[in-house]
Amino acid sequence: MFQGRYEIILKGAKKPEIESDIVFDDPPSKIVISKDGAVEILADSEERSYALSLVVRIAIESVTRWIGTELRPVSEKNLATGEVVARGLYGDAKVSIPRIDESECREAVRRLLKTGPRSLIFLVHATQISGANEVSALVALTALEIELGQIVKDETLQSLQKIAVLEYTKSLPTEEIGKLKTLNSLRNKLAHGEWSGVRFEAALGNALGGSPSQWVTHGHMTMVARDQVTEKVIKMLSVLSRVKR
Repeated sequence: MFQGRYEIILKGAKKPEIESDIVFDDPPSKIVISKDGAVEILADSEERSYALSLVVRIAIESVTRWIGTELRPVSEKNLATGEVVARGLYGDAKVSIPRIDESECREAVRRLLKTGPRSLIFLVHATQISGANEVSALVALTALEIELGQIVKDETLQSLQKIAVLEYTKSLPTEEIGKLKTLNSLRNKLAHGEWSGVRFEAALGNALGGSPSQWVTHGHMTMVARDQVTEKVIKMLSVLSRVKR
């Protein structure tokens, strides 16, 4: 087993305000987020330990509305051998202390537990990009594309074709297939540099709902839209985890 001990740092604040201890068992793994901001992770492999550290960081980012989180390692080691795991920091400490709602944090962790480490890395980086909302959204949507490739593993298929496979096999409800298609359409627009204009705004509106004008200002995606895209991606990753082989 691998054990990691960390402390949560939020944009220059030493400690977040957490309502109560949060314990999340996913045998053989376990996550404990303490009221004082300490985090303990137990996992059966170094890779899983790292993935769970990313889950915690993204979950905290999500419930604190993406203000910037560092999960600072206190100790990381292999319990069987006593060997210390050498790994750098997971983010940048950078302001005010938000409250962390226990149920909201628990739900954020639950959604991400079965997501692959590569997708989690893209999500982490998406939350750290500033000044380019379109790039941040594209990086988050790439996490979704990677996870889709872990389910439909035919590398000759494009993302839309992989979605068609899920639709044909009835692996997902029709409503979720529709959401996946709209996110994929937005991803394609962003990936091809189509960051403004009527077609981009339509794709953004289809993915997030409501009038496209509420997600765009001065011709560019707003920060609120960026965060909503990331939230949609997290929810869809949770949906995809149900059909993961």
